[in-house]
Amino acid sequence: MRLIFPQKVVIMMKFRPLAFAGMLTLALTATTQTSAQTRWDFSGNYLASGINVDGTKYSKVPVSIVTKGNNYSVTWKLEGSVWKGVGTDIGNTFAVGYQVDGVPGVGIYKFNTTSGVLTGFWQLDDSDKEGTEVLTPVK
Repeated sequence: MRLIFPQKVVIMMKFRPLAFAGMLTLALTATTQTSAQTRWDFSGNYLASGINVDGTKYSKVPVSIVTKGNNYSVTWKLEGSVWKGVGTDIGNTFAVGYQVDGVPGVGIYKFNTTSGVLTGFWQLDDSDKEGTEVLTPVK
C-alpha cells in the first residue's frame, strides 16, 4: 500500500513537523499491521458535532462521504457554505484533506467498527490550534 499525501496537506504540515512525523510513523505502522485486513467502507451520511479552534461548539452539520475509487469524496454543508475534501483510509483510521476559503486543512478520525462513529480532530493551515469532531452515522 502506497501513501500519497496531497501537496496541500504537506504544505499545511510544514509548521508542525513533529506532529507530522508522528502521524506518518503511526500511518506506516498501521499500514504494516493492517495490509492483510479488509478495508472499511466509510461511505454514508453523517451528522457532525464538535468544537471549533475558538472554543465554540457546533452540531448537526450534514456530512456526506461517497466512495470514489480507492478514495472518498467528503462534503460538509454548513450555514450556506459547502466544504469539499478528499479522504482515504488506513485500517480504521480515516484522513481527509480539504480547503476552506482557499486555506488547506486536514482531519484525522478513528472509526468505531461497532457503532460506525468517526471521532477525531481537524486543523487549518492558518491556525496552530486543533478542533475536534465526531461524525455520527444517520440511520
